[in-house]
Amino acid sequence: MGNLIARDRRRLRVFWRPASDAVRVERPQTSPALIMVPASTPLVPEPIRFSVSVTESRHRAAVLERLRFLPSRGRESLTFPVMSLTIPPPLNMNPVKWAWTTRLAGSRLNVIDVPDAFLTTPPTERAPMIREAVHGLMRQIDAISGPRH
Repeated sequence: MGNLIARDRRRLRVFWRPASDAVRVERPQTSPALIMVPASTPLVPEPIRFSVSVTESRHRAAVLERLRFLPSRGRESLTFPVMSLTIPPPLNMNPVKWAWTTRLAGSRLNVIDVPDAFLTTPPTERAPMIREAVHGLMRQIDAISGPRH
């Protein structure tokens, strides 16, 4: 009798028998096409990152840091509260250099990365990891800004 097109765009065959006025619809038997999907490589999670706002504290030697967690790929399920820490300068940094780098850091967006061990470390022991990351940030700012006394 003819062909119809099904909703999934497959062609259906229609047979009509005039003697009995019966209609039969036949779907052609096709083997399903095998789709080769390549194995996906797991995405490596990005580092744990915090934005750091630097404010000079009353004690010129230390700075007040406000840290906010930055969600990133592979870290979507993590949440951390906003943290505030007072961080003293590293022992091997000149006080003038420390004042200069903290002034520069206070006027820009700063981002620090902490190691993955941060997640398994108890909250009371995370401060040294953050302190070391902030000291590294200050050294990086000093290296970029040029030599100071």
